[in-house]
Amino acid sequence: MDADNDNDAVCTSPARLLVHVDLAGRMKSLRSILRRLRGVHVDAPHVQWPMRVQVTDLRGDVLRRVDTYAPLAEIPLPSGTYHVTVTLGTICRRYTMTLASGASCDLHLRVARGAA
Repeated sequence: MDADNDNDAVCTSPARLLVHVDLAGRMKSLRSILRRLRGVHVDAPHVQWPMRVQVTDLRGDVLRRVDTYAPLAEIPLPSGTYHVTVTLGTICRRYTMTLASGASCDLHLRVARGAA
């Protein structure tokens, strides 16, 4: 490897997309917050699990698909611009976002009682 090619081998850390389900009025106690952070299913009979997250590039090619019964999903991605679709029961939200290398982006899906 010569000096000119050394720059091509630079590693970049992935960006992180964190998708949170916020069950309105249910996440107030420390115990429920800790349970949420650990990724344990929250007792919420009015919510239709799983949470589905789909990440596509700008051409519409699917890059990641995640189904989880936890109220938190962490998805590592290379830097770039993406379309993100989050579905929980009858709730569907779509976002377009640009993630920088090494950065973290949080999406909060707020669910009112009886909405999902």
